[in-house]
Amino acid sequence: MHKCSYIVHLFKCYIVVLSVASTCWPATAAFGWVRHQHRRTLMTSIGLLARVAHQYFVLGETQQAIAERLQINRTKIHRLLAEAKERGIVSIRINAGTSQALEMEEQLRRKYRLDICSVTPNDTGSELGLSEVIGIYAAQTVETLLRDDMTVAMAWGRTMRWLASNIEPVALRNVTVVPLLGSLSRRSSID
Repeated sequence: MHKCSYIVHLFKCYIVVLSVASTCWPATAAFGWVRHQHRRTLMTSIGLLARVAHQYFVLGETQQAIAERLQINRTKIHRLLAEAKERGIVSIRINAGTSQALEMEEQLRRKYRLDICSVTPNDTGSELGLSEVIGIYAAQTVETLLRDDMTVAMAWGRTMRWLASNIEPVALRNVTVVPLLGSLSRRSSID
C-alpha cells in the first residue's frame, strides 16, 4: 500500500501535510478541494508572481517554458505577469536618458491632440551640439512619415542639414522636396 502526500500552502505561512493511502479513493477525492484550494492560493501568492516574473523578465525564459515547468497553461502565465505588474512586483524602468523625453512626448501628444510628437533628450552623452542632436532625432521621426507621392517642405539651417544628412535612403516614388521661405530673423534661435 503506497501513501500519497499532499502539501498545501495556505495563507502564505501554514503548511499542512495530509497522507492518504493510494487505495483509498474516497478519501483522496474528499481532499480534492484541498488540492483545488492549494492551486487557487498558489496562483495568487506573491511568491509565485515573483518567481514567474523573475523567470520571464530576468532569466529571459519564454512564457511557454515557464508554463511547462510549473504545469500551468500559458494563458495563466500571461495573467500572472500582468498581475505582477499591477501589484508592483514588477516595475519597468527605462534607464536611458530618453525616458523623460518619452514621458514628455506622451503628455504633449495628449494635451495638444498631436498625431506625432518627438522630444529630443537634452542629455544624450554625445559631444554633438544641440542642432546636431535635434537633427539626428528629427531624421528618425521623419523617416517614419515619408511615403510615396508626398511633397515635403523643408526649412534652412544647421538642424535641417543634420536632419537631411541622417535620413536613411529609402526607395520612394514621386516625392518632391520644396524649400520653405521665410525666417524669424537673420540669425534665428531655432536654427
